[in-house]
Amino acid sequence: MKKTATVFAAMAGTALEFYDITLYGFFSSLLAPLFFPSTNPTISLMASLGAFAAGFLMRPLGGILFGYIGDKYGRKNALVIAIFLVTFPTVVIGLTPTYEEIGILAPLLIILCRLLQGVCVGGEYGGAAVFISEQVQRKKTGFAGSILCATAFLGAIVGSGIGALCTAPFMPAWGWRIPFLIGGIFGLVIYFLRKGIQETTPFSQLKKKRRTSHFPLKEVFQQRKLNLLCATALGSSVQIPFYMASIYMQILLTTELKFSSSEALLVNTAVVVLWMGLLPMAGFLSDRIGAIKLMSYSSLAVIGLIYPLFFLLENYFSFSTILFVQLMISLAGVGFMGAAPGLMPQLFPVEERVSGTAFSFSLGQALFSGMTPLIATALVNWTGDFKSPAFYLILTSLIGWLAVNGAGVLLNGKQQRKETYIDMPQPTLAA
Repeated sequence: MKKTATVFAAMAGTALEFYDITLYGFFSSLLAPLFFPSTNPTISLMASLGAFAAGFLMRPLGGILFGYIGDKYGRKNALVIAIFLVTFPTVVIGLTPTYEEIGILAPLLIILCRLLQGVCVGGEYGGAAVFISEQVQRKKTGFAGSILCATAFLGAIVGSGIGALCTAPFMPAWGWRIPFLIGGIFGLVIYFLRKGIQETTPFSQLKKKRRTSHFPLKEVFQQRKLNLLCATALGSSVQIPFYMASIYMQILLTTELKFSSSEALLVNTAVVVLWMGLLPMAGFLSDRIGAIKLMSYSSLAVIGLIYPLFFLLENYFSFSTILFVQLMISLAGVGFMGAAPGLMPQLFPVEERVSGTAFSFSLGQALFSGMTPLIATALVNWTGDFKSPAFYLILTSLIGWLAVNGAGVLLNGKQQRKETYIDMPQPTLAA
């Protein structure tokens, strides 16, 4: 298989990952009464969002498992196994009877599927980022990483588009199940594509030299604690602006403005298209001015804008205001996400790279990103302050800003010591 086709096969799995995640997130308000019924609609919604967050809590375990496979037995093997296992729970969600039909088994099955998806996805994104970074030219890691993100959003676009169609008024009540079953078909196709990809040259060289680590993550904890801390903090901040601009705003559309699920999904499809178009620009800019500088500016932009945006939302709440807030959060946050996949693998040497990248990214996702819709909804419910989610985004963006500057110090130190990691392009630092 040619290198272009190999990279495509790797990216396609990430597209399926976002297809599944976005699908459940966008359907959370619709699935709440079906699988988590309650006399209090807010409690029902929060239970559904809790199942969404549960998948993220299992991601660190997936990062450990698939990181070990990727560093010990090859990047290809990790990606093939992950995509096969993530397909099964997607199909099960589409086939699970409702709470009214089988009682408590219904929410238990949904949560179990989200947990299994979380384990598999925990090794998917980080593994794909490493795989692609080891395939592209030295000066294009930022752009290649941003294309990986954009491909992921393509999966989200397909998911939200199919979701909007399947919840339209002319569809039957069970139409929401169709996108999950289609996801199963996508997964099988990608599985067979990945079986034909070539292993990366860096890992092949490492294997020939018999330099693979017995337990890569253990060595990361022992020798690269600061690298792991920075990468985890980066992973915690990458997707929060997106989830705030899409899923949380979708919840406001359906609960406050009484939009139908189909209408809200169409709005969010437009938001995802915007991110997909902006991400390659961010990656290109990352290669030109440096990932550290771009991500730092992006974090500061979010910190400066988010409270005024939520103040505007509280005092002039309307559909047009929501659209404006979605646009501004997207413009501010896209630089951080676009540059991150090209930066994070640079923090780890080749023999520990998948373990370090996958675990740190998935741990950060579990601690912060996956909890975003749930925490934002809970903050408003508990405090009564419509602006309270802004403080969460300010906190996580500050963590991201500190982490990206810490990564810059680590990578500059590596350059000064003239360290090279066998295969990896030299770090793309701030100009």
